[in-house]
Amino acid sequence: MGQQQILLIVLSVILVGVAVSVGITMFQSQSKQGEMDNVAMYLNNVGSAAYAYYIKPTSLGGAGKVATAVKANEATWLPKKPESLSGAYESQDADSGDIYKATMVGGDKTATLKVTTDGKITITWA
Repeated sequence: MGQQQILLIVLSVILVGVAVSVGITMFQSQSKQGEMDNVAMYLNNVGSAAYAYYIKPTSLGGAGKVATAVKANEATWLPKKPESLSGAYESQDADSGDIYKATMVGGDKTATLKVTTDGKITITWA
């Protein structure tokens, strides 16, 4: 009878150890995914603000559909980065047909934001 009890205790300890290990792994992956989701949400807000500034007439303080004015005046329209986001944000020169381009690190990946002249916002991860 004593050997069965010891075997049951050893099996229970192994099972609890495996469960704790799986729980820690799941928490870490969810934490990274949560940070990536926050970065994507912030970049979506940035893209919306960039397009809104792009289509706003110059008489109202916008870019008047001049793509180069969007990056040049980003201090006037760029939303404040939340303190919870630790990734570095960097605006870049936009490609032809784009009005704004930026990158930001989230989790262990880098997100690239592109906003086109027709208002399409694209976020890609690498």
